[in-house]
Amino acid sequence: MRQLCLATMGLEQVGLTHGDIRLASMLLDSNWNLKLSDLDRATRIGEDIAVITELFGRLLSKEDDGDTGTYGKAGVRTDSFAIRSVFYTLLRGHEPYKTESWGTDHFVILGENFQQREFAPLTSSAGDAIISKCWNGEYHSIKELVAEFPDDTEQHDLVVEEQEFTTLRHLESECRSFIKSGLVDRLKRY
Repeated sequence: MRQLCLATMGLEQVGLTHGDIRLASMLLDSNWNLKLSDLDRATRIGEDIAVITELFGRLLSKEDDGDTGTYGKAGVRTDSFAIRSVFYTLLRGHEPYKTESWGTDHFVILGENFQQREFAPLTSSAGDAIISKCWNGEYHSIKELVAEFPDDTEQHDLVVEEQEFTTLRHLESECRSFIKSGLVDRLKRY
């Protein structure tokens, strides 16, 4: 989870949100390091979000800041909500409400539940406390969320070779150039 949060924080630091954080957007390299992919819905922080995959985002209700019935503005609220769905799924082995069956209206009811902040039951565990804070928009930055997941690289004896750091620095430079070129602003949105 820390690696997912760090990748998301990197986007936040250059003024972007991922816009489509979900398990299918995560890849693992040969050293089991997470690579966040599928950046076609990346959005500048503060811009309107046209669409989000349900379970990983929610429509705003009249109690929220923003236009009711929209996904609102891209920012920490949207990406942390998606991260919470991933964390919930990893802790339980299924997505929120996956064990419920509402027939043909399943996704309609699911969307309505999320919009009204009627979330799946949680326990008093530390992991569920993080999920609750994500659901309720209590983080002001992804950096705050990163702090919830201590650096455990020494415990897991992960070795990242210098070549990987060089590759990462090169990719970061390419991403910054891509953003500065303005191409992100010209991408067609869904």
